[in-house]
Amino acid sequence: MDGTEFMMAYHLMIDRFATANQDFQPVESVKPVDSLRSWMGGNFKGIIESLGYISGLGVDTIFLSPFMKSHKYHGYWVTDYFSVEEHFGTDDDLACLVSEAHIKGIRVMMDVPITHCHMSNRRFCQPSVYKSEFLLKDHRGSTIGFFGDPDLPEIDLDRAAVRQEVLDILRYWLSYGFDGIRFDHAKRPSLSFWHFLVPELKKLSPQSLLLGENWSEQGEIGRLVGLLDGELNLPLAFAMRRFLMEPGLESMSGITAIVNLQESLRERGYIIPAFIDNHDLERAAVLARGNESLLKLGYLILMTLPYPVIIYSGSERSQGQTANLPEGCVERDRFFREPTSWSIGQYFADWIGRISRLRRTLWPMLSTAHITFDADPLRSILRYSYSMGEDIVEVIANYGHAPNRVHTAYRHKCLASTHEAREVATGEEICLLGHQGVVLVNEEYGERNRLPGAREDGE
Repeated sequence: MDGTEFMMAYHLMIDRFATANQDFQPVESVKPVDSLRSWMGGNFKGIIESLGYISGLGVDTIFLSPFMKSHKYHGYWVTDYFSVEEHFGTDDDLACLVSEAHIKGIRVMMDVPITHCHMSNRRFCQPSVYKSEFLLKDHRGSTIGFFGDPDLPEIDLDRAAVRQEVLDILRYWLSYGFDGIRFDHAKRPSLSFWHFLVPELKKLSPQSLLLGENWSEQGEIGRLVGLLDGELNLPLAFAMRRFLMEPGLESMSGITAIVNLQESLRERGYIIPAFIDNHDLERAAVLARGNESLLKLGYLILMTLPYPVIIYSGSERSQGQTANLPEGCVERDRFFREPTSWSIGQYFADWIGRISRLRRTLWPMLSTAHITFDADPLRSILRYSYSMGEDIVEVIANYGHAPNRVHTAYRHKCLASTHEAREVATGEEICLLGHQGVVLVNEEYGERNRLPGAREDGE
């Protein structure tokens, strides 16, 4: 499958995405909030039956949560790296999922937590393997736990035997036809580990996309350039999240600064997908505190920046949370992972789908032309544009509460809006409501490429 340079991905947690009939049934006699700590019934068959919905969002890549046998529903506490978690289905179900996704033109990425495992893992934690020192030890010879958790021993990835074991694990799952790997906690392994693993994986599957998760709020990204194909764009994610919490000049400037700072990485072909939320973070709708206009503006900005995009399942439906505990609370993240609310937000998902399809049409411009930012802080307006010759694609965002009129130096066509299209005038002047954003092109570009206007697209 080609087109790696463009990616509209959908990140889902298998246990919480869909059952075969999209009906999550909490365990009887267990409080709903407690059921979030355990398995809730999502499975491979539910994903297969939802592929049409996923495709309708304009998605061409699915990020699966770990599917190997695990001690917990989320899959990150692996007990057997060579077995499918029975709660999710069978080996055949998994193979069918990958095959059916490919038929619809959708890639499938797997998530493999290789830096740590659960203490009951047979291959790494049984007594005979302990003697081989497959686990990481401190200076006292005690096993080091992942973030200090003794039930999650860290694996010593600098040992040759361990590296070979990891390669065997990944070789086994790549044989199912997966299109790439998301490496959890990718900054923990040494560079020498990646120098060993990546060339071996590229021999096995030259087209596989290898992405790392490198948790950082300080803009640290790019450490693995030349090894992995890219990293998840956590610095931009945190900037987008600050904007949803506190829309204003400071948070908007944070977004533009990161985009400019990362220009050299993009030019080198390093893939740094942008996103707002995931299974480890509060939902975007929670950050926006019910302000749907602001939420739409956040997603419009996200999807018109020069990055691949990842949408967390449920957030395309403006899904919130039943609770949001303070930072530091035990299992706070269970509320980030509530089952997909299929009964709400279809209209929001339809809007996301339209922006996604528009983004695909405009991607040749967004991915190759230089992005130029122009801020008007007095009126809370941010504009950014991509130009190629006389053609221009421009996004104008009113991040303030008050309406504002904005002039363009060209006759434009409005292709998308966060509000009703009738609020956007054509020609050379635009009236934007509070927290409204629009995507414009010059009339000649729109007509030459037969791009539908916002009204024609059903907005």
